Amino acid sequence: MGERPSSTCASRLPQKDDWLIDQRAQVARWSRWHQANRESTPHAGG
Repeated sequence: MGERPSSTCASRLPQKDDWLIDQRAQVARWSRWHQANRESTPHAGG
């Protein structure tokens, strides 16, 4: 797989898309923490 010029352009997104990416990362981080928290707590049904 070689590096394409389009991929480098995609990495430099406009600021208006920055908040969307940040929001997505935040949601992913929250879901990951939520999953880990759920796994760490012992469940009677588990």
